[in-house]
Amino acid sequence: MPRLCVSRISRLAIGMVLIVLGVTQPLWVEINADGEGWYSSWQLRKAITIDATNVSSGPHTNFPVLVNLSSDSSLASRAQADGDDILFTSSDGTTKLSHEIEKYGSSTGELVAWVKVPSLSSASNTVLYMYYSDASVASQQNATAVWDSNYTAVWHLKETPAGTSGEITDSTSNAKNGTGGTRIPLAATGKIGGSLEFDGIPDGPAKYVSIPSTFDIASFPFTIEAWVNPDDYGDYGAIFGKRDSAAAGDMRVDLGLNLTSGAVYTYDGTAQRISTFSPTVGTWTHLVFVARSTGSDVYLNGAFKETITAVTLGTDATAAVSIGITQNGGDDSYDGRIDELRISNSQRAAWLDSHRVQQPGHAYHVLCSGGSHILTS
Repeated sequence: MPRLCVSRISRLAIGMVLIVLGVTQPLWVEINADGEGWYSSWQLRKAITIDATNVSSGPHTNFPVLVNLSSDSSLASRAQADGDDILFTSSDGTTKLSHEIEKYGSSTGELVAWVKVPSLSSASNTVLYMYYSDASVASQQNATAVWDSNYTAVWHLKETPAGTSGEITDSTSNAKNGTGGTRIPLAATGKIGGSLEFDGIPDGPAKYVSIPSTFDIASFPFTIEAWVNPDDYGDYGAIFGKRDSAAAGDMRVDLGLNLTSGAVYTYDGTAQRISTFSPTVGTWTHLVFVARSTGSDVYLNGAFKETITAVTLGTDATAAVSIGITQNGGDDSYDGRIDELRISNSQRAAWLDSHRVQQPGHAYHVLCSGGSHILTS
């Protein structure tokens, strides 16, 4: 199929006749010689190719792919100011895919979006199309559909909290939205879009996010993952906790970084299980904790580190749930930034390594300046 490198195109008929309006902001466009479709009335599209070598042990079904553009002048000049007309399709150009926009900057075209891809292959590249430039349409997002039923919570932690109820959004359909605690964490630059900054005051009151106590982790297996960037290891720094006290009868589990060494730890009210591996102070680290009834696996930046003794889940299904502290208003507070905290009711090791590889620092090599984008390392 012939390809043009053009800046702006206008679809005039089903046969996909193209008019070149300029050449200052190129974009790859495929001429529809073999009948490939075009989505409705949208005027512009860009191709996104996901490199199969960045997919661990695929294929993965219903995989949330990150689309991360630091700037794009064509989006800035032609998309709606709120990004409502941005949508994504599969490689056929017409099958619409669910997506969530985490961040869109209308002045620069900066875009952080998550797209649910039906099948992500490790054997061959996956092609998507991003459409934009239709001033007449309402929002094309379907955020909750991006995250499959195995995700019990997805907090992007992108908000600027003010203590308003439900302000820290859970993107899943479970809607376990959080609220800034007695002392509210600060908005900060994240690994992906924004993050929240916690202050790590040892004996409180520290900054934290309160999650509805109806959120529960009731059985194995489960996975907790987050991007963490600790400022120091001055105290036990809880990343996530569901507990009312340190007693087994008042908790389910908490996960954090250990005193002084910063090693990954978990506590279940009976015993503390401590890894021998630590995220680095002042650096973003992708932390994954996969809990099974026979042991718990620790991964840092996609690399398996070790299996530690299995946790015994505490018995309190209604214990308080917190981010950045062990319990609401309690101690063991985390010092540093947290981004993209997610919890699943399944094991997601290879799946999550594919996520890590596609995130900033690994994600986009831009072809034809500002046009077609290929996901590569």
